[in-house]
Amino acid sequence: MRLARTLLGAVVLLLLFGARGAAAQVGVTTDILTGTVADSAGRPLQGVTVEAVSLETGVQRAGQTDGRGRYRILFPDGGGRYQLFFRLIGMTPARRQAIRQGDDDRLVTDVRLNAQPVELDELVATGRRITPDFRPAPGNTETNQTPDRLARLPLDAGDLTAIASLAAGVVTTGGTDSTAAGFSVAGQRPSANATTLDGMTFGASSIPQDAVRSTRVVTNTFDVSRGQFSGGLVASTTRSGTRVFQMTVNGNLRDPALSVSPDSVTTQPQAQQQVSFGLGGPLITNKLFGFASGQVRHRGNDLITLLTLADGGAERYGIAEDSLARYQSALNTLGIPLTTGGVPGQPLGHRPERHHPPRPAPR
Repeated sequence: MRLARTLLGAVVLLLLFGARGAAAQVGVTTDILTGTVADSAGRPLQGVTVEAVSLETGVQRAGQTDGRGRYRILFPDGGGRYQLFFRLIGMTPARRQAIRQGDDDRLVTDVRLNAQPVELDELVATGRRITPDFRPAPGNTETNQTPDRLARLPLDAGDLTAIASLAAGVVTTGGTDSTAAGFSVAGQRPSANATTLDGMTFGASSIPQDAVRSTRVVTNTFDVSRGQFSGGLVASTTRSGTRVFQMTVNGNLRDPALSVSPDSVTTQPQAQQQVSFGLGGPLITNKLFGFASGQVRHRGNDLITLLTLADGGAERYGIAEDSLARYQSALNTLGIPLTTGGVPGQPLGHRPERHHPPRPAPR
């Protein structure tokens, strides 16, 4: 009985000493890194990143300060010696060292950070002034016409020949029944000129007004980067779709009643109605963009007949007045009328124009 009591007492003593040893081991091997971070005025800083690195094991742990500027990092098996780093945007970084003293497992390190102005690298911006009269590089003679400027001028903003006539040294040539109007540079024939659209050769003489971004008229051929013409060059650039929805509508009306009557009977007053539009924007958000434009034109002018030539216009065509009078008399003798209701008095033309500029989607 006495032996049993002795053994029971020994077991109790072992358990007590084991528990105290385990508690001492936990307190010794687990360190609590804590403290407060404030600015130079003593105000607590929130969001400061605190990194702790054990000098014994090289293990790294991190935490952040709360609204009161306090931080707390648990470090098991750290060894008792730590390097602390404190970082916050706009503040000077700080580095401190924490060493455990005795058996205390709380390592308190308070830090104050000073404000640090951030100095950016020097930034130099250069650019060139862009005006409606674009100044080309040395050796070039060219003029840049923008849609805003052309819209304020009394001309067809989609007629490339009319746009070319605004440049110095360009002389326009009138069209005939079978040929279109053109222009001459330095005495060259109109066939010596070239027209490009977005860098590609363009065979038409007009494009929709709302499709044009800019038009350049080059009146010299000394630049080796350009070729295929010995007279002048009309280079147009079209609009493209963007991330912003855009729409434009333009219209103009030309009434012969508002124009000055020409002196020549072979030049008849002309009536014209024209409507153009442009529409563009994102087809797929931030991936695909498009732009389309169109133009409808209605033009009419009086036909030249024997009745109009009888007023003095026959000689301009090499026809004698007496020969024209005898011809009309012969028609009357045969009963052939000079006018009839089945023939229109004006040549009417409806010419729709469309433009869908191919543009790669910007990324």
